[in-house]
Amino acid sequence: MSLLQINGVDLPTPSDYNIGVQDITMTQRNANGTTLIERIATKKKISITYKVLSGSTLSQILTAVSSIYYDLTYLDPLTNTYVTGSFYNGDRDMGMITFIDNNPMYKDLSFEFVER
Repeated sequence: MSLLQINGVDLPTPSDYNIGVQDITMTQRNANGTTLIERIATKKKISITYKVLSGSTLSQILTAVSSIYYDLTYLDPLTNTYVTGSFYNGDRDMGMITFIDNNPMYKDLSFEFVER
């Protein structure tokens, strides 16, 4: 199994893989000035970067994340096991390194998977 799968399809291993744990909260202060926090949910945000990619590999990744929502299987550091959840992604940014003989090479594809 690869580090990341979308709908059961392996993705190439990214150059950088960072997981954030986000608490979704409702916060207010009471009449005494004490902060009251209600945790509504805890969600994961996974940031990835690919340093160098061929045009065909870039296309594979961009196609895999083209749906609004998808099942992402990832290595969760909290449990040290693979977990599957419903995710969407943010903007995808990349640059082109070179274009030789109709073969593009790309650099620094980066985006975030955000748990739904």
